[in-house]
Amino acid sequence: MVEEVLPVEVVLPEVGPQLTNLLPAEPITDAVLDAIITESFTPDATAEEVSAAIDTILTSDVTFAQLESVVDAVFTEDATVEVMSAALESLVDADLSVRELATVLDAVFDSDLSDEATIALAEEILEQPLSAEEFKTVLYAIFDEKVADEILVATFTAVLDTPLTEERFAEVVNVLSSDAITNDQVAQVVDLIIGQEDGVAPEQAVELVSSAKVLESVTGDQATEVFGSVDEGALTAENGEQITAAVQEASVAVRDAFQEEINVFGGVFDGYYPLGSMVDVGTRRVVVAGTGVLLSAPVLASRRVRV
Repeated sequence: MVEEVLPVEVVLPEVGPQLTNLLPAEPITDAVLDAIITESFTPDATAEEVSAAIDTILTSDVTFAQLESVVDAVFTEDATVEVMSAALESLVDADLSVRELATVLDAVFDSDLSDEATIALAEEILEQPLSAEEFKTVLYAIFDEKVADEILVATFTAVLDTPLTEERFAEVVNVLSSDAITNDQVAQVVDLIIGQEDGVAPEQAVELVSSAKVLESVTGDQATEVFGSVDEGALTAENGEQITAAVQEASVAVRDAFQEEINVFGGVFDGYYPLGSMVDVGTRRVVVAGTGVLLSAPVLASRRVRV
């Protein structure tokens, strides 16, 4: 039946409507799907043909396993970047659930692609109008395992080239905290963030210095740059607790930068133990305040006697 609908000499854009009639938005059998994949995803298929086939297949009710079969058939070592980019665009444009999108992306980026192809696909999908949840899904699909530095730098360059809300930047920092990204790679990404045209935004700085992984990865100079971008007047008690927890175990160079750029006695870092101190900031402030009262009492008394 499929062979009758899909004559070999007919190109795929013309076949699309016939396939749509064959697959009227209802479950598709594995046999039919396999036949379509065999006919459509040939080595010489063009980007337009592959994209048209995917669009047609997705008019049917496919399972997760079938969706993975489609992805596995398209994203191969032999496929051109042009074909894979077109296929990925079709898949992202489809009305997939977040779970379905995650299935697709995991299959795409876990396949044995070259660094060049991985970078091209990452850049392609990050250019799409993604929701916050889709953006998160994309990042975790790309960085669910270790990647080459070239892939990491290219991907995060593409990420930073798009407008980032506070929520999306928080996801960037969460990804940097994963085991799949090395400390050296974290430092590379921080360099990219510092190198933005407008520098590090205050909200971004707070996210960065609240991450223990970031602070254990950066140099003293990087830490100085980031801490210097923090808007201290906007810090909340919760921010103070998070930053304190992250910076307390950081290197001496990073803690020096923290104490140089931030007023640790500003009221939100009471749990922080400064370098060389056996007591935290809160305790020290109480002691200093108490000592000040004791020292001022005799002076006040003597002034009353003179009067």
